[in-house]
Amino acid sequence: MKFFKHIIVLFLCIMMLFPFLFVLIGASHDSSWAFKSSFDLSWGKDFIKNLLTLKNKYSVGRVLFNSFSSSFLTAGFSVIVMELAAYSICKYNFKGKQILWSLIIALSIVPQPTYLVGQIETINQLGIYSTFMGLVIPFIINLKILIYLRNINQFIPNEILNAARLDGANEGTVMLKIAFPFVLDKLFFAFFVAFIASWNNFLIPMIITKDQTLFTLPILTAAIADPMSYDIGAVFMALLFSILPIMLLFAFFQRRIFDKVETIDD
Repeated sequence: MKFFKHIIVLFLCIMMLFPFLFVLIGASHDSSWAFKSSFDLSWGKDFIKNLLTLKNKYSVGRVLFNSFSSSFLTAGFSVIVMELAAYSICKYNFKGKQILWSLIIALSIVPQPTYLVGQIETINQLGIYSTFMGLVIPFIINLKILIYLRNINQFIPNEILNAARLDGANEGTVMLKIAFPFVLDKLFFAFFVAFIASWNNFLIPMIITKDQTLFTLPILTAAIADPMSYDIGAVFMALLFSILPIMLLFAFFQRRIFDKVETIDD
């Protein structure tokens, strides 16, 4: 039985790694590779050439900085704001609380295109159209993360919070020193999810970003994929740059993102 389980796990690993390997191999070829009649998975000779093309022609260093810095700030601010909101909704009673929570649940299932026009108008009104902050501020509010964190905050024991208040701790101390340590690992998970969402965000940044110095990786990849000058190698290289940071971030945070699972020997 264990043998078959290992075979299934190995098969799933290969299936998950194949898209990454395909992109990696594609980044080593020129444009003719995509139009070959046979399926070629051999390593090409144009990896360095495609890397230099992306670096010199498309300023990938600046694009990577834009993507990383905007995603990091978005995820950081989003986790802070959503945790404060989730803790307040979960641990405080106030008038209209149930109505507010029902509204949040309803809005969380509304498709993004439904409120796209409103978001663009808000960005214009804030004066952050085609600015770096335009890549950050519109995405700080993440209702799915708010719902996740609210459910997590429910597991914080009210008895411990009340005991701290009886000992003279103010609400800020109770929140920062008592409540937050209970959910710290889950905040890392929320940060990771928000970072990926911002890193992969394409539609609104594409609409509001006119200055090429503000391009992020999804926008750059779409710009390279121009039918008039289609450079397959550069496109795959840009995709590779889009995947690698997420993999490295996952490897760095995996012990904090996932709870340790105790294995039980048969």
